[in-house]
Amino acid sequence: GFRGGTSAEDILRKGMAANPKATELHVLLARYYQSLGRTAEARAEYQAAIKSAESQNQTALAAEIKKELG
Repeated sequence: GFRGGTSAEDILRKGMAANPKATELHVLLARYYQSLGRTAEARAEYQAAIKSAESQNQTALAAEIKKELG
């Protein structure tokens, strides 16, 4: 049977594991952490999203994420 969390965090992490290039999942997780006030974790996810976008030559996306990070 299905054994595992069903929280937004768990679902996003499973998605990232299945699709490591899914930059938007890092952004969603960062926003989720931000909404919970978990700013250090949010910042780490934003930085992972930027790194992911840059590694895929998505410079415009990386710039947008940097703006959101602040």
